[in-house]
Amino acid sequence: KGAAFEVHHEVKFVSSPVAKGEPQAAAPKRAASTEAAETTEQVVARIDGLLGTRPRICILGGLEFRDKDSKALVEHIARDLSKAIGTRAVVVTGGMSGVQATFAKHCHAGSVVWNLLPSGQASGFGVGQDLAAGRTLDQRKDVYGEIGDIYLTVEGGPGVSGEARAAVRRGAAVVPMMRTGGASEGQFEFPASALQREPSCAASEWELIRSKDAAVAESAKAAVAILLRHVERVEKCRRDSGVQDVREAGTKA
Repeated sequence: KGAAFEVHHEVKFVSSPVAKGEPQAAAPKRAASTEAAETTEQVVARIDGLLGTRPRICILGGLEFRDKDSKALVEHIARDLSKAIGTRAVVVTGGMSGVQATFAKHCHAGSVVWNLLPSGQASGFGVGQDLAAGRTLDQRKDVYGEIGDIYLTVEGGPGVSGEARAAVRRGAAVVPMMRTGGASEGQFEFPASALQREPSCAASEWELIRSKDAAVAESAKAAVAILLRHVERVEKCRRDSGVQDVREAGTKA
């Protein structure tokens, strides 16, 4: 069996379209209801088991695009990143419109995409697999901030900042597309540490994801390079330490 079909015997992935204009796969079913008494910790444990050990790239962003270049930027990153990672890593969204929907719909064919939603809701993306992650949107947000290894942020408001803070607190990587404004530029109490360039990131790359004057294609290329290094870091941590979760691996790298 291919790697994309090994996560769970009841899960069947829906390949995403290669490019706009191609026929899309059938829409996934609504996320199955979870037990009423399931705590956030229990939901996280269940999702961890379903997603497996491959690096998890979570997408954070607004429900609509405000900056004129943001949509094209997301499309570029989704196409190039998903093509580069293949099935080495999984893409995780919160099943929301705007940034998350655009990213999912522009992932390369064969990409592994999960959409986490409150019980009984559906993303309507026509791409990936919907998965119940809590009873309410607030619980789903809490879960989403706990399961990713790498978070890409585009624009966003207080909700994006809150999930980014949760990710930073437990040692996950956050890559902000600062040029898009909003939370990703540092508003709404976005974690300040995520706005600081890491030593592994070239100054030229950081400037490309920060500057509004940079060409969209060049900003996307820089973002993909940064994200790929994070994927490689997570893979190495897991190989070296034998753990399955970046929250543990981060203390042993």
